[in-house]
Amino acid sequence: MTAPPVSTASLRHWLMAVVAALTLVAAVPMQKERQQLTDGTFAMNDAIQFWCAGNLIRQGRSPYEIEGQATISAAAGWDRETTGIGRYDFMPYYYPYWVGLAVAPLTLLDFETFTATWTVLQYASLLMASVLLCQIPERFPRLLTGVLIVLFPLATQVADMGQVACALLMLLALLWWSVERRRDLLAGLMLAALCTKPQLTVLVVPCVLIWSWRQDRRRVMLGFAGGVAALVTVSTLMWPNWIIEFLQAPSTTPMLTGSDPWKLTTWNAACRSLGADGLWLMALTAIVAVPATMWTLRTAWRRESAFADVVSVGLLAVWFVSPYGRSYDMVVLLFPLMVLIGKCATLPRVLITGLFLFGPHAYQRIRWQRDVYAFWGMEIWWSWVPVALIFLWIAQERGWLESWSAEGRGEPSLTASAIPSA
Repeated sequence: MTAPPVSTASLRHWLMAVVAALTLVAAVPMQKERQQLTDGTFAMNDAIQFWCAGNLIRQGRSPYEIEGQATISAAAGWDRETTGIGRYDFMPYYYPYWVGLAVAPLTLLDFETFTATWTVLQYASLLMASVLLCQIPERFPRLLTGVLIVLFPLATQVADMGQVACALLMLLALLWWSVERRRDLLAGLMLAALCTKPQLTVLVVPCVLIWSWRQDRRRVMLGFAGGVAALVTVSTLMWPNWIIEFLQAPSTTPMLTGSDPWKLTTWNAACRSLGADGLWLMALTAIVAVPATMWTLRTAWRRESAFADVVSVGLLAVWFVSPYGRSYDMVVLLFPLMVLIGKCATLPRVLITGLFLFGPHAYQRIRWQRDVYAFWGMEIWWSWVPVALIFLWIAQERGWLESWSAEGRGEPSLTASAIPSA
């Protein structure tokens, strides 16, 4: 009995996978060279927190252990006065247990190779996300969409920092891709993986589940439940107290942003920066957070809502609901940006692309000159990105961008009342 012939498409996929793997392997020594400083030392990035967590798990210890994190960090070259800004003996690990568990096999490498590998994986996640997300805007050059994602300054900056926002963007792209191709179980697993950073997906996860139920896509919910159960069960079997230690970590080792709210970019942080506290802070936060939450839930509940819209609204609203969000977390906002570009007519699309392609670069130059622009160089001013995006999204929903574009071309605008009924 002869074996069935291998299809050309299958061979092409295998070839692409092999080429991608070889490229990643070749990129690691190049990244190690990039991180070598002129004085011969190795530039440390945020990957050190995952290095500590992975090593502690491999040793059968808790990744949240303070003494262990400090000891491993010091051995890797961490210095309290320089890398620790005179305040920290290590970079605290605030992620769920399963992240450190997934990273643990990589800690068999030496620290420099691990850091370079981790950074290369973040760049690979960014490229993978750009390949998937460039398919969202129809009637728009995919190459230009990919360039916008890759050249967004915060994206490459995050990859160099070793933060996980690029990986989250890739998970969001895979979630959308899976739903569009009706691979619902895979979509549920991607949604479970997005719980890795709950402060960014606290609205996305419940809204996707509501949308799935309303659209009778129950396998998404099944995949999510199975994924979360697997992650929590394996983590608990490995370290039974991890949930308690995970929740206590921010208070055990307080975040820098607790005393410096201007290092955050959320509405809550803006209120705190202006001196709001106690009941005033709760009231000012609720004024914006409650309508934002209702907006996301309403979008998810409507049967006619597209899946990309549900995810986008959840990502936009979270900056006005969640108390925590840094500038590097804004990489996930590239998802709603791609969806918004896909909705717009030609003129608004070109202007929005230009704004988010050149605007962040212009502001980055101000931040590089903090000695001149000390006030405007604060991280909180990066909040112009979600604010601009949410206003543009609302304008698009109400048809203002379409009517403005039509008026600019001297054409009659097509409003809802002008559309003939079926």
